[in-house]
Amino acid sequence: MPEIFSFNIGISDLQKQILLGALTKDKAVAFSHFEQFKQELLKIDSDISAALLKLDIDSSRLLAHVYFNLMSFQDPVLSHLKSVYKVNTIRGKYYLHIAEKITQVLEKNNVPYIFLKGIPIVLLTHNNFGLRPMTDIDVLVKPEHVELALKIFQNEFDLKVKTYDLAFYKKNIIHSITLRRGTNLEIDLHFYFHDFAYHTNNDDNLWESSERILLSSNQFCDVPSPTFLLYRNLIHGAEGKAIRWVTDALTVIEFSGDRINWPALINMAKVQNVLWPIISRLKYLYTEFAMELPKEVVILFKESNVSIKEKVYFYYLTNYLNKDTNKSLKFKFSLKCFFVLDFYLFRRTSEKKGIVNYFFKRKKVLRFIKDNYSDKSPYD
Repeated sequence: MPEIFSFNIGISDLQKQILLGALTKDKAVAFSHFEQFKQELLKIDSDISAALLKLDIDSSRLLAHVYFNLMSFQDPVLSHLKSVYKVNTIRGKYYLHIAEKITQVLEKNNVPYIFLKGIPIVLLTHNNFGLRPMTDIDVLVKPEHVELALKIFQNEFDLKVKTYDLAFYKKNIIHSITLRRGTNLEIDLHFYFHDFAYHTNNDDNLWESSERILLSSNQFCDVPSPTFLLYRNLIHGAEGKAIRWVTDALTVIEFSGDRINWPALINMAKVQNVLWPIISRLKYLYTEFAMELPKEVVILFKESNVSIKEKVYFYYLTNYLNKDTNKSLKFKFSLKCFFVLDFYLFRRTSEKKGIVNYFFKRKKVLRFIKDNYSDKSPYD
């Protein structure tokens, strides 16, 4: 395939490259990257504290990891990062308390659930809350329990549903619904495992292989197996906006790498048409962090096992869709092509009425949001 169809993993920004370099296992190399990062901070603001506050959210999420990796060094800037680590710890303990309540109310109402993303990552690190910042809680339920779970969260936690998420949910266009209470609590209620699997059967193996682990001193909860946890981290934010997947993936591999079923992970990626982002991101970890991978995974870096449809879809998603937001004919035509690929790669089995119905359904929902929520809060 020509280079034009390469997968953009979203790490072209120099600042992010330097920060990620400060996470490498070789501490001397990591600290040299940290010295470069300090120079980048001074370009933002001569006051280091002010410069740190001006970082984008993805860079900010890496700061605690950098501190933890370099905490043996004496450097005044690291003391600033230590403060970030402490704030993460306080917030993480708050969300652990919320997770305990979620576990209690869902189990009381016989609703099967699996915690995703932050909670299982923190539990993997033996409750190192400072390492992994948390701003919400992600919990997965089965599609048949969504309505009940919504009522539980609204009644027990006084949460408001993101209104237009309901419109998307009813049209089977999204994989989760956001609920929020002011600025101090947000829960993402997932009913599909990820953004590229819109069919109940896709999640069967996830539920069967889920693990029950210790949440707090006397309470257990359900989380994905290491294989599924890594799988989701590798495709989360596959549109290329976020780089938080790097630290989460490294954490899973560091603490549970020996329990990852690599053949199952790769086979699942092929079946669900997400092999391109999976192998592209694994290749990045293998190259930049000297991550040990089985030979059957490394060989995929050189072989062409990805369909042209999948390559074109993810190329467009990661290189074009987020940049060209104008209303030109070129953009509109490309968006139509993108929807066609989206249907054939990910929606064919769940959209029983075919591609034409799916296409007009998406346009109708987008128009509904524009007409009803362009000038007010989606939580009203």
